[in-house]
Amino acid sequence: MEDNNNGVSVDIVESINPDVVEKLLEITGPLDMQKDYGLVISADNFYEVVQAQAEKKFEEDPQSKRLIADMTPLLFDQLFKKAEDPQQLLRLLTVLKEALDKKDIVIYANDPHLQEMLSHRNWSGEIMNTDRDYLHINVANIGGGKTDKVIDNTAKITTTIADDGSVIDQVSFERVHKGKAGDPLTGLDNFSFVRFYLPLGSEILSTQGFEQPDPQLFHKPDPSDAIDADLQNISGDISLNPQTNVYSNTEFNKQVVGGWIITEVGGSSSVTITYQLPFKIETGKLFKSSDHYSFFLQKQPGLDLLVDYDLILPSSWQVAFSYPQDFQAHSQFKLEKDYFSGILLTR
Repeated sequence: MEDNNNGVSVDIVESINPDVVEKLLEITGPLDMQKDYGLVISADNFYEVVQAQAEKKFEEDPQSKRLIADMTPLLFDQLFKKAEDPQQLLRLLTVLKEALDKKDIVIYANDPHLQEMLSHRNWSGEIMNTDRDYLHINVANIGGGKTDKVIDNTAKITTTIADDGSVIDQVSFERVHKGKAGDPLTGLDNFSFVRFYLPLGSEILSTQGFEQPDPQLFHKPDPSDAIDADLQNISGDISLNPQTNVYSNTEFNKQVVGGWIITEVGGSSSVTITYQLPFKIETGKLFKSSDHYSFFLQKQPGLDLLVDYDLILPSSWQVAFSYPQDFQAHSQFKLEKDYFSGILLTR
């Protein structure tokens, strides 16, 4: 589609995690790029080769980022050839469907009807709206090289419902760095800005563990630089508590708190936030003998997360119905896709 100002506009934007490309290469087999790059790209070496190329500075190699651009048409050409075989086509569609469901692929479309379809299938990655409990942990690696692949992430989430119906959540987020010192890609300390998206109106009771990086690590903005209007419209005013190193704002109809987490090579780091939800569970009343509690945990694309979840109820309360049917008050799982549970409570 032509644009009067810049020539060509973008109709669809796709974000694809490296794991998906590795699975596609398992279908196509190796790609011969020896003529231009002296490389054969396969599922076994894709991540290391591409990351090594991407880390090259522009001054060192102005074409370092062209590897993926040149590889993409070769990959698709081989996929189309493989898709002529019904069994390989089924294999390809299975990989793509699983990647979409797990948010290893997310898509944005300018066409509103197509975008509505993508959103309806939860393939577009936007922050979801719920009327009860919600959590989204968002990690942005700002100065940690390519260390995300060697960091294990664990979230311990404890929800406590008091007898008066008030609900308090405590979230502890831990990161363990398994990189090797001296490795050019993974042997770096990881500096990440981590945000917790909570129900709007949540009251923050305590936070601990956030750090503030050395100011010398930051570039100072030019006084003439203007604030990005779109970003300002989304995030609004962001405040910083200098005592706790916690940043807070509201965006996408959510309360957002977070800050810097620094994880050294071979070490670990953790932060904990405790907050009260903006609603109560009302049961045992004359005209309201039951009420529901639900929890929506939204996955960040590309973030591998182990979850340890506990729901603590008053001893006099009963679960009349649950979703899923095998719901347990204590559970441990790997967050591969969005998680939802709900219970109907009575006294």
